[in-house]
Amino acid sequence: MGQRDEATSNAMFGVTVKPLTSDQRTTYGAQDSGLLVTKVDAMGPAAKAGIKVGDVITRIGDTSLTSTADLDRALSQGRQQSSSQMSIQVLRNKKTMNVQARINQDQNQNQNQNNTNRNSNDNG
Repeated sequence: MGQRDEATSNAMFGVTVKPLTSDQRTTYGAQDSGLLVTKVDAMGPAAKAGIKVGDVITRIGDTSLTSTADLDRALSQGRQQSSSQMSIQVLRNKKTMNVQARINQDQNQNQNQNNTNRNSNDNG
């Protein structure tokens, strides 16, 4: 069991993922990398890019994903580039798809959520 099997959320991207087991790699058609999407925030960048529960994210930009740390690192690198648009490779039904996602900075997303919460409280 251990950390390798645990699902990890990434609020910046709006997904919860977990590394694939060797059996899952065969089932999903992943060669040697990939993170299984177990939840998608409907308002997050992943959902806006078309990523769905059951997809396997195999690559972001030039980074192959074998662990949740790879995902965090790839998203951080993408945010530091001048363009926040990132190329993401996804497996769905054993077919490779490439999608584009706009990655927001954590604090901007959190700030928007805080403003929404404050406005809701002010109106009540």
